[in-house]
Amino acid sequence: MVLTLEVTPEGKEKTRQLAIVALWCIQWNPRNRPSMTKVVNMLTGSLQNLQMPPKPFVPSENHRMP
Repeated sequence: MVLTLEVTPEGKEKTRQLAIVALWCIQWNPRNRPSMTKVVNMLTGSLQNLQMPPKPFVPSENHRMP
């Protein structure tokens, strides 16, 4: 199955913005996760004002992926 979409520059920017906000929301350490107010501000603000979050998961040496 193939899905073809024509994505506008605005659509690409919004997709990137949503992805960055999502990465903030899945941070391993709860203190690094934004409040809902901050999430709303990030979603309604400018992409240029968003910073990339740190890696969302803590790597575990005892846990291996199958």
